[in-house]
Amino acid sequence: MVEQAERIDWLDVAKGGSILLVVLYHSTMYLRLEDQASYAFVQLNALMEPVRMPLFFCISGFLAAGMFRRSWSDLFRRRILLFAYLFALWSLIRFLSLIHI
Repeated sequence: MVEQAERIDWLDVAKGGSILLVVLYHSTMYLRLEDQASYAFVQLNALMEPVRMPLFFCISGFLAAGMFRRSWSDLFRRRILLFAYLFALWSLIRFLSLIHI
């Protein structure tokens, strides 16, 4: 079994900030399409534009490094099977919803 790693505070804060910046981006896109975005909201999004994606990929690199220390069976069970399960579940839900429309 893989030992539980100690949490790194600044990494958690950066990950949360990155998620908020992506939410800000998508919210601004939608609000601009509906002509409801405030000037301050659009300017804040423009200010954070050069930070959003580099921060996201930097954090992804830090977190991906831990994957190389895991066994193949653990990696397969925790990552691949989880996403395959979610893909199958939502594909079934979509298929069933299209049949009943």
